[in-house]
Amino acid sequence: MYSSRDSTISGLYVDDDGSLLELTKRFIEETTEAIQIDTAQGAEEGLETLRTRRYDVVISDYQMPRMDGLEFLQTLREERNSSIPFIVFTGKGREEVAIEALNLGADRYRQKGGDPSSQYQVLTDAIRQEVQHNRTRAAREEREENLRITLDSIGDAVIATDSVGTIERMNGVAESLTGWARSEAIERPLSEIFDISAHDSGEPIPNPVEEVLESGSVVDLANGTVLHSRDGTDRYIAD
Repeated sequence: MYSSRDSTISGLYVDDDGSLLELTKRFIEETTEAIQIDTAQGAEEGLETLRTRRYDVVISDYQMPRMDGLEFLQTLREERNSSIPFIVFTGKGREEVAIEALNLGADRYRQKGGDPSSQYQVLTDAIRQEVQHNRTRAAREEREENLRITLDSIGDAVIATDSVGTIERMNGVAESLTGWARSEAIERPLSEIFDISAHDSGEPIPNPVEEVLESGSVVDLANGTVLHSRDGTDRYIAD
């Protein structure tokens, strides 16, 4: 899991121009201590390097012999199933190249040329932004997975909704009691899934989420509350 304290960024820069590789590496590392750049001369060398080392970001030229930058990107995304941030950094500015790069899964497209200081500063900013975005996404996904594991280990049925009562998640016990698979229940209103009534009168019990929102406090279910499962089974429940 990444945190805001993980400030060091490791990047792999791939280009067929050896002098440009060294120039780019030197400029970025001398102006930004937090970014460390390794280089690979050509896409084939880049793919081999990525087999043995893990990086936070890949920066690649487009026009390279044998395998161009888009083929390199496509190999990473489709054959290796890699979601590593990928920045195309090229002197070829054709619009169709940029569109194809983004369609293949590139995160940024930046052109070489102009004032070196300005162009490398733009590249450095793009590296920082894409890595931070990727780290935030990875941390969010890990939190979601941890929450899912926690919910699934609870012995009681748990259903969570948003502020208007639309189901966002539920655990396996809730699936068993309601008869609804979570894949079908997500984004449906709680009242549709959590169908409850009073045993003595058979009258439907109001949606507890609405009561919580109106009162701003915990709402208890009455004794003798019956949950009507999707398959027609009725169960007495307590909370």
